[in-house]
Amino acid sequence: MNGKVIYWNKASQDLFGYSETQAKDKFFARLIGITEPNFFNEIKNQLVKSKQTESVFKIISLTGEEKTLS
Repeated sequence: MNGKVIYWNKASQDLFGYSETQAKDKFFARLIGITEPNFFNEIKNQLVKSKQTESVFKIISLTGEEKTLS
C-alpha cells in the first residue's frame, strides 16, 4: 500500500465528490485535503496507545465542504 486509490465506489464518490476517474491512482490523503505526511501513522499510533477502535477526523470534499468522519 502506498496510499494511492486503486478502487473508488459510489459511496466514496458521494462522500468526497470525486469520480472514480478523478480519484484513481491519486494519493488518498491529498484528495481529502490532508497535507501532513505522517497523518495516518500518527492516528494509528494514537489508537494503539489509547486502545481505541474508532477515530473522528474532518475531511474536505471536492466542493470544499467540510465533513466529519467517525
